[in-house]
Amino acid sequence: MRNKICIIVDGYSTGRYYVDYFNQEGFDCFHVQSRENLNLDLCADADLSRYKDTILNESIEKTIQWIKEKGIPCCIVPGTDSGVELADTLSQFFNTQSKNEKSKAKARINKFSMYKALKESEIRTIKQEYCNSYEEAIKSIDALNLHYPIVVKPAQSILSDGFKVCNSLSDVKKAFDDNLNSKNIINLSNNGLLLQEFIKGTEYVVDTVSSDGNHVLTDLMEYTKKISKQGHSIYQSADFLQLNEDWTKPLVEYAFSVLDAVGMKYGAAHIELMVDKDGPVLIEINSRLAGFTLSPDFVKEAYGHNQVEMATLAYISTERFLKRASELNMNLNKYSSITFLTSENEGYLTKINLNGLKKFHSFIHADFHFQIGDFISEPKNLIESVAYIFLQDDNDNYVEEAKKFILEHPEKILTISKNQL
Repeated sequence: MRNKICIIVDGYSTGRYYVDYFNQEGFDCFHVQSRENLNLDLCADADLSRYKDTILNESIEKTIQWIKEKGIPCCIVPGTDSGVELADTLSQFFNTQSKNEKSKAKARINKFSMYKALKESEIRTIKQEYCNSYEEAIKSIDALNLHYPIVVKPAQSILSDGFKVCNSLSDVKKAFDDNLNSKNIINLSNNGLLLQEFIKGTEYVVDTVSSDGNHVLTDLMEYTKKISKQGHSIYQSADFLQLNEDWTKPLVEYAFSVLDAVGMKYGAAHIELMVDKDGPVLIEINSRLAGFTLSPDFVKEAYGHNQVEMATLAYISTERFLKRASELNMNLNKYSSITFLTSENEGYLTKINLNGLKKFHSFIHADFHFQIGDFISEPKNLIESVAYIFLQDDNDNYVEEAKKFILEHPEKILTISKNQL
């Protein structure tokens, strides 16, 4: 007999919102932290007091016994990337209805494995190889007939951490020197690195929810990025798009084929695609909610629904999920953007001035990652952006005006000094 219990593994980042949604459905929620050495910056916003009880996973046997003492759960949900593997393992052990395909578990967390799964399903993929050394990388460049620029990145990390666009063999060597066998942003060791062809095109995010293999599009975004002189990917904005445009259909169909290829039957997914002259191709799939500290309320203002709401229903009842999916609004209710505040100047943050930004009608709020006195430099990954700034309005021009101000005049928001306060 299953109890109305939900186990949330690493309910951090946007995964922290699950507990309220499951509580509203009458579920008791318990929290499992997958391991001790998680990145504390990624865990900072979670309020674990909202759970009935919590545990640190010191061993799988202890965690299983702890869950048994609470009652047999209906569902086990990953809150963020670090929780996907353990949530999969526990779902298999407790044989939950909402478990995903066991044989493809690695393809849902490891970039090299997900590309292999796509290739086996005859889905277009990026040319790539997993290399344990710089010497292997040299051989792979020749074997794959790669031409510069070339991408080097970790096989299992997040937020563009360790991502490097290389324009020469010396750049490739530096990428391996900087990242091989080092700890990445989620405190996993980069025992090898991915070497990939560089796809020139437009990058999109397709956020989905699945229930019993039925896939539903919840939101769609277009990224604007630039590559720094050091080869790092610098996010500029993520703009929400209409869900029912004819040109988006190939993106969504491709994303759904990716979900099938990696055995995604239940839960949320955040899929990043590049679209070039040959159509869409996978950058990566993350088997969890969209990140960016993205508030469900912000997304609901944009579309009238959000991914957390849909994912909660997907775990609870496929019938209810499909009924709600049939009612979804496919148009944007409000133009919405997340614009990333960065600085090319290096120094100490001495002042934050939001007065100019607050004059824009579309400004909602700013989520700062740095405080006064912190040292700032050009970001190497998304979490090193100074702030995520949320913009939303009925008028697209108001959103675009605020975006332009943020991207072109960061010095009007940030005061950076060479000298520490």
